[in-house]
Amino acid sequence: MSRDDDFATLTTVASEFEANIMVAALRENGIESRSFIAGLHPYIGSGSVISSAQIVVRKNDLERAGELLKSLRPESVDIDWSEIDVGNGESPAPAPQSRRRRRDRVFRFIAIGILLSIALHIGLAIIGILYNLFIYLLTR
Repeated sequence: MSRDDDFATLTTVASEFEANIMVAALRENGIESRSFIAGLHPYIGSGSVISSAQIVVRKNDLERAGELLKSLRPESVDIDWSEIDVGNGESPAPAPQSRRRRRDRVFRFIAIGILLSIALHIGLAIIGILYNLFIYLLTR
């Protein structure tokens, strides 16, 4: 029993990312669509997986969705990279003042750790002395 509002597979793509882009384009043009991970395939030797994804649309929108994706595909590859500022690939060096602040924080952290360690040892020594004094007084 088939209905026009049942979903049918429009296409299968290589990644979930690609599927989500296509679903967004379809929805933007008024076509209800969804994507599903179609399968996970182990990538031998790396411990990772490659997933493919299916795009589904309502059966009555199947032909229109296919035509829409065909018309959008040529538009998606016309990127003029000379017009896009991708930077020079180098991250700016932190200002000397921020390095100095970071270094000061590290030194403060180390100094506090040393002081706490000394305080702990002194406290344990005092407890040991008091314990020995208590035992001495009890056995007298």
